[in-house]
Amino acid sequence: MLLILTSDKDLTADFLIVELINRHLPYFRLNAEDLTKADFTFSLTENTVRRQILVGTRTLDLDEVEAVWYRRAIHPGLIAGISRGESIFVAGELRHLAMGLVLNPDVTWVNPIDSVSVAEHKLYQLQIARQLGFRVPCTLVSRDPPELRNFATANKFGTICKPIFHGMFVDEASSYSVYTRRVSPDSFDTDSVKICPVFLQEEIARSADVRATFIGPQCFVADIEGTLRWWIGETLKSQFPIPHPV
Repeated sequence: MLLILTSDKDLTADFLIVELINRHLPYFRLNAEDLTKADFTFSLTENTVRRQILVGTRTLDLDEVEAVWYRRAIHPGLIAGISRGESIFVAGELRHLAMGLVLNPDVTWVNPIDSVSVAEHKLYQLQIARQLGFRVPCTLVSRDPPELRNFATANKFGTICKPIFHGMFVDEASSYSVYTRRVSPDSFDTDSVKICPVFLQEEIARSADVRATFIGPQCFVADIEGTLRWWIGETLKSQFPIPHPV
């Protein structure tokens, strides 16, 4: 049994599940949005441990899980009908309950939670990549408009802007995605950058995007070229529109 920890808007998980169904392989998808509706059982006695998650009509016995695909941290949303403080408290209880149930070092995790936490820090990863001998693009993170403009001007092949952490932008009931995009020196003024730091990199000319996935000792590499890259981008944009024009 494969346990998938993600959100209900994860298109990558959708694609994987289609393949799992085609291959008649068992899986259980636990979305962060399901935590407030799910039922959990944790029973610990002198001789037994019972761990179960019930979502709708689906029940998962965690003893049957052989691998976990950890897409992103499980954070339940706020709960209606109670105060904000109470909702935050309950959300924390649900998150730690769910993760306490599924954590098991004896099964395969892709990726291990501790590794994911470190990998989410882009600035640290850029330093590690350079130490390992990779060529990395020139990078600047700043809230200083002149410095940002000078950096963008100096890049011969253009400059891109990306989030420092992740691209999800939630505004009340609406969700958006902040995409990696091209910017010009004219993009920066004091009002637009004074609140949030801006992450810039020199643009690297490419013919394809390469994705390498390691499962244990095995490495799986894929090139995302032209039309497929455009189709993925347009599909994501249809699900998560850009909140403001760039």
